[in-house]
Amino acid sequence: MKLKKQISRLIRLKPKLALAKIYSKLNSKKRRQSFLTYINSNPTFLNDIYNINIKSNFFADFIDFDYVNINIKSFREYTDNVLNHRLSILGSETNELNYRDKREKIEHIDNSSISEQLNQLLPENYTFIDWQKELNTGFRWSVNTESIRISYGKNDSNDIKSVWEIGRLQFLIPVALYYKATNDERIKQEVLNILVDFIANNPPHFGVNWMNSMDVGIRLVNILALLSIIGHDSINSKVQEVLKDSIYCHIKYLEEYPEWSDGMRANHYLACISSLLISSLYIENKNNFYIAINELLNEIDYQFYANGGYFEGSSSYHRFACDMLIWAILVLQKSIEEQIRCPQTLNYAGRKLKIHSLLKEPLPHNKLIEYLNQKLLVQFSFLRMIAQDKTTAMVGDSDSGFFLKMKPDFIKFNERIFQNPDSCIEIIQLFESYFKKVEINNHYQEFGLTKLENGLTDLYFRFGKLGQYGKGGHDHCDRLSILLFKNNVPFVVESGTFNYTAHHEERNYYRSSAAHNILLYKDIEQFDRYSDDKDDLFWLEGDKAKSRIKKFDKSIVEASHWSYTSECSRAIQISEDKYIIKDTLDLDGEKSIILHLHPEIKINSDSEYIELCNKSEKIWINVFDMDYKIEEYFYSPFYGIKQKSKKIVIKSSKNEINWEIVINK
Repeated sequence: MKLKKQISRLIRLKPKLALAKIYSKLNSKKRRQSFLTYINSNPTFLNDIYNINIKSNFFADFIDFDYVNINIKSFREYTDNVLNHRLSILGSETNELNYRDKREKIEHIDNSSISEQLNQLLPENYTFIDWQKELNTGFRWSVNTESIRISYGKNDSNDIKSVWEIGRLQFLIPVALYYKATNDERIKQEVLNILVDFIANNPPHFGVNWMNSMDVGIRLVNILALLSIIGHDSINSKVQEVLKDSIYCHIKYLEEYPEWSDGMRANHYLACISSLLISSLYIENKNNFYIAINELLNEIDYQFYANGGYFEGSSSYHRFACDMLIWAILVLQKSIEEQIRCPQTLNYAGRKLKIHSLLKEPLPHNKLIEYLNQKLLVQFSFLRMIAQDKTTAMVGDSDSGFFLKMKPDFIKFNERIFQNPDSCIEIIQLFESYFKKVEINNHYQEFGLTKLENGLTDLYFRFGKLGQYGKGGHDHCDRLSILLFKNNVPFVVESGTFNYTAHHEERNYYRSSAAHNILLYKDIEQFDRYSDDKDDLFWLEGDKAKSRIKKFDKSIVEASHWSYTSECSRAIQISEDKYIIKDTLDLDGEKSIILHLHPEIKINSDSEYIELCNKSEKIWINVFDMDYKIEEYFYSPFYGIKQKSKKIVIKSSKNEINWEIVINK
């Protein structure tokens, strides 16, 4: 079955691309064996120190001390938890990260002695962090396993993503900001202790935290930001050397192991390139600078739609990708190079790069910034469209990841304080200080999302092709699904994501047609899904839906798909006080219209209308004479979190089903 799927996936690719993937697979196996031979007989800690200037003010322009002071209580509570090595990550309870038992000794003989030397820099009473432990289950991966040998995603409840999230070290940024607001040296020292602890007990290329360039790159940028925030004047010289060595190790990893694939690359490679660019400016490495600029320009063309929207078919991944782009561009503005004279031959990790058209001639720095800003403005328009106060109109996957948060948006959930991972507001606020005017656009044909406005309400309507050029890695079976907000208050919502690899069936449920606000027929899926291995969890098989927009103007929008052997269409007519919806499917048998509600919705179904209330806002669903049920489901607002909620299931055997969402009654 696995071979059959792989062949089917290759057939879907262009012949040149399929051959490139086969070659890449064979070549990676050869490189893997060569690499394993090397690291088994050589230390992976490196001592070739770059001439790095720790630039104290590199990120200073982006620190909002007023925001810190206004939210000082949340910062203090969060910092107290981190100082006691307690964290809530991706929906976990607030757990201790400390080792309960004796610290795992690094067995690799060349790394072991270096690790012990680094540990000597820590205070005697310092409690070491368990960097390999999954917070929810307590399962541990081993730091003595070569990173490329580590396996995960075995449908055993252990979610490696939660460990990666801690290893990015992003949880230290709010602590550093609190230190800048209070000048409490105890806080600064513990931040440095945690950094040394991570470096000493995570040898490069061993354990969970050296498995991919995305996490290495994000960690690198956050280390650079931390050092910029807390300053370096009073850092012990030996600790400074350790930090410089680690920065060098991270950069070498990005130089040698970018997550590039001909045709299948995505946000991981974008993170690698953005991190390489930022670090090249920080340490003034010209070769990396030219590589990163060239590849950033190429990936903007490849991964972002020209009129706005991200090619992976996910609104949250659009936010995440914009997060990377914005920071890369903001830091690039600090470059003092007046003219970019890019070499016309560039090699990156053994691959000859295609030189972007902008770089074929010397390019003035201000022209590059102007070009990137214009590209970003289009993507920012999409970001504005999906932004809803402190949340995002969720389409497709959300892994709640972010690149760098200099203005953390704290939220309280189940009495736990953690950083809100899925809000666009921080990015928008940061961005607005540079760009005052953004053209408002509510219709994105290539991405397949439109927003219909009716006075106080926003209704999002999903259509279009599979993301990531047909792979659908972060896409869902959600064609013709709707989302509804009134005054930024959520009513009809996307079910969410919950997890990626820990629970295969649950992962596939949240991607399924039944988990979205569509017309469902006989439980037929819009796209086929498998769950035999973790790779299956990031493919949707074949674009049998062939979804397209049929009609679009100010008063009506209509789209369709072909997943049910006959065309299924949804038309939404907009009037002053309601949305009039017509679902059409010319097939015999019972059909279900599903509406997933936000957990805070209160339902009154005693009258002919179904009344929905959230806070002080109300809407009404008019199902006319059709039968309906109120059922329970689990809503996932953020990765790793589930809440009980309600959904409306409307039943009808008609081929044309009419119903309404009433805004003012």
